[in-house]
Amino acid sequence: MLEHETDTILATLLVRTIGDREAILLREITAADIPRGIKTYMQAETVRWLETELFASPKFSRVDRHASDVRRHGRAFIASMSALYRFPRDEYISLLENAIHFLENYLCRPQWTIEHFVFESAGIMSAQDVVAKLGCTVDYAYFRTLIQKILQRRGTRDITAEEFRTMLIRIDDQIVKQHNARELALLAKPIFDFLLLRDTPPDVSIPLKPILVFFEDKKMNILRDYIESICRIRQRTEITLDELTTLVEDLYLGGADAPTPPPAVAQTEAQPADAAGGGSGEEAPESEALFSADELQEDEPEIGIQPPSIFDFVTEEPDGRDDRPLQDEPPPRPERPRIPESYERLFAGSEPPAGLTDLRELIQGHFRSRFVRRLFDRDEERYEELISSLNDSATWRDASRLLNTLYMSNGLDPFDPDVVEFTDAIHRRYLGAEEGGS
Repeated sequence: MLEHETDTILATLLVRTIGDREAILLREITAADIPRGIKTYMQAETVRWLETELFASPKFSRVDRHASDVRRHGRAFIASMSALYRFPRDEYISLLENAIHFLENYLCRPQWTIEHFVFESAGIMSAQDVVAKLGCTVDYAYFRTLIQKILQRRGTRDITAEEFRTMLIRIDDQIVKQHNARELALLAKPIFDFLLLRDTPPDVSIPLKPILVFFEDKKMNILRDYIESICRIRQRTEITLDELTTLVEDLYLGGADAPTPPPAVAQTEAQPADAAGGGSGEEAPESEALFSADELQEDEPEIGIQPPSIFDFVTEEPDGRDDRPLQDEPPPRPERPRIPESYERLFAGSEPPAGLTDLRELIQGHFRSRFVRRLFDRDEERYEELISSLNDSATWRDASRLLNTLYMSNGLDPFDPDVVEFTDAIHRRYLGAEEGGS
C-alpha cells in the first residue's frame, strides 16, 4: 500500500539514528528525532526479548513468572536495563523495518492490527498479557487505556479473541459517536504525521489510500465511499487534513451550521471479513456503554496525546455515526416534497458569481429530463428553483451544502447512481475555478 513511502521513512530514520555506525544503544534510539510510536514499539520489543531470555535461563525458569509481583518487578528491572541494550546494525535495521510496518498497519487499520497483534496464534489470553502487548502502541491511546480500565472493572482474568474483537468495535463506535464531524477527521492526523515524519500542517497532502483504509477499518463505509468518489471526480490521489475535514463536514453536516445528518447517511455498515481472517463482518451487540464522556476527559492526563486530540473536545454534535440497525428497506419518500424555503434564504441577495458557467448550459436535453423525472418527481418548478439557487453559489462548498439539504429533505440516497451523476454534473462547474485558485 505504501511501498515508496515506507522506503523513504526507513532511509530517513536510519539517517536520524544509526547513520553509518555498526551499532546503536536503545537509549540513543529513544532520544532521537523519530516518531514516538517507533520508539515505543522498539522499547517494548526489547523488553520482551530480555524478559523471555531471563525467565528461560536455568535458575529463573523455576520462578513462577505469572505471579503478579514477579511479573511486575521483573519487567521493571528489565526496563531499567534495556536502555543499554546494544543493537548490531543488521539487527537494528531488521527491527526498525518491523516497527515501520507495524505502525503503518496500526495507524491505518487500528482495530484489525490490534486484534491480530494481540491474538497472533492463541484463541484466549490472560488480561495481563493483553495489556502488556498493548504496550507496543502509543497512538490512539484510548484503545489501551479503555481496554485496561474495562478489564479491571470487570475483574477479567482471561479473554477470548471474539470477546476482544467485540470490545474493540464497541470502543471505536462510542469514541466516534462522542465527537463531531471535524473531530472525526482529526482522528486521522497520526497518519499524516507519521508519513511525513513531522507535525503536519493542515494544507500538506498524503496519499489517499491510507485514509480510505482508516475509515473502512472503523466500518464507516459510507464516508469512505464518499471521500473516494469526490477525490475521483477531482482527479485527486492525495488529500490534506483540511480537505478531509471539509469532506466529512460536507457529508454529515452539509456545512458548519447544518442540522442533524439524514439517517440514510448516518448509518454505519458491517465490514466484510478481511482476506487475512480479520473482522467478523458483524455489528457489535447492543449493551450498556463501556465508558462515559466524563471518563474520556478524566483519562486525558494519563493518555498524554498532543493536540489535536480526541480528548480535547467531547460534544453532542452530529458525527456521522448512528447506533440504530440498518433498515431492510429505505424509508418511504414523502409525497411530492417541496424544496425548503431555506434555499431562498441561504443565498438571498447574493450576486451571481463571476467566471462560473450557468448550470442550465451544463445540464441540457436528456440529462435534464432524467434528473427532473427521477430526482424531482417530474416537478420542473422545483428543479428550476434548485438550479437558480445553485447558480448563485460561488463555491463548491456552498453548492454541496445546498445539495445535502435537497437529499435530506427528499430522502435521496447520495450514492444512488442518478444522484451521484447529478452531483458530479454540479461539481464540474467548479473544477476550473478550484484549479485556477489553487
